[in-house]
Amino acid sequence: MNKIIDNVGMTAAQILANGYNPDRIPAIDKHFERLVNNECIHGAAWCVSHKGNIIAKGAVGAGSGYDSSVKMSPDVHFRIASITKLFTTVAVMTLVEDGLILLDQPVARYIKEFPFGDITPYQLLTHTSGLHPDGGCFPDDHVPAWYEFIEDAVKLHGSDFDWVKVGLTAGRRRPPNVEWMYNTFGFVLLGEIINRVTGMDSKDYLAERVFKPIGMDFTTIGPNPALAKKSFAWEKEQRERLDAIADGTLNDGDDEPDIWKKIPGTGGGAFSTLPDLVKFGETIKNYGTAQNGAHILGRPSVSVITADQLVGIPEFCWGSNNLNRKYGIGFDKRLTSAFTLSADSFSHEGAGASAIYVDRTYDLVAAWFTPWNKGDWCPDPLWNAQNVIWSGVI
Repeated sequence: MNKIIDNVGMTAAQILANGYNPDRIPAIDKHFERLVNNECIHGAAWCVSHKGNIIAKGAVGAGSGYDSSVKMSPDVHFRIASITKLFTTVAVMTLVEDGLILLDQPVARYIKEFPFGDITPYQLLTHTSGLHPDGGCFPDDHVPAWYEFIEDAVKLHGSDFDWVKVGLTAGRRRPPNVEWMYNTFGFVLLGEIINRVTGMDSKDYLAERVFKPIGMDFTTIGPNPALAKKSFAWEKEQRERLDAIADGTLNDGDDEPDIWKKIPGTGGGAFSTLPDLVKFGETIKNYGTAQNGAHILGRPSVSVITADQLVGIPEFCWGSNNLNRKYGIGFDKRLTSAFTLSADSFSHEGAGASAIYVDRTYDLVAAWFTPWNKGDWCPDPLWNAQNVIWSGVI
């Protein structure tokens, strides 16, 4: 089996002196290798930083969803899906810091056609808006997803319609502040707020205010043409599309209806690499100051978004029966018996799957990409991986 373990530039003695047991690093490798052997995932790549230094970085298995001869790389470029929401959160907070928006004001103040006057950006960021959640949250719920309403509207109207109103066709499932329900469209709407308040395309705003200052050179909303040939592809058709983007024969979105060019990719459209995600995690762990010295947010803002925000708000998505969902502003604060995280930790996962976990108490940042075999959800590549990585802290 293909296996690559990158040289991280630190000896076992140095890693130990910094407070991490180097004997646990092979356990990380073995965990992901076992999952590939069990056909839970096609392959895996991981990057772990302790006290600001990368101590483990590697890859195993296939770097393709359909071609096992392609090797997974520690620097794999891939769509990070919902981890994008963390970047959107930070971008929204820069608007707060610049005095351009208030999180407790109605969304309709910034998006005039938004029909619900009692929903705020804060509720979109905390998944407490009451808007109908993502498909799959409730298995017995057969309401189409927001993008399906838009796809249907394209068939009827081409690209001449109000995508905000159409995307909200499902309406609400609950009033605001009653229940935590995962809602990607809320983060798309936050991207539209960025568009309208700044006069910039949200993808360009995120690049200017988040990615470039931190030095996230391989992160973009939408495929990065310079890296598209190296991006993970689930299917042959996706590989061909990415190659065309890399060759300059196709611009991202040119093969889609024009309406999609207007809709922000701030809910799940980012592509990145694990080292870039670790740079981001280190920046948030250090209260908005990147390792290169750049400041993207003030300490008070980062303190707020990474702190528990919800009290007594239940969650029932995906079979959960959690009567007090832990969540920050855009950042997951989930602490259950499944995890060995400290109370000062925060995270997010991306479908497919990927994850970033940050823990200030243990001074750890870890990101990994584990494309599920056949797209089937399983917890071992996500939750179990966190426990294996954290087991080295001494």
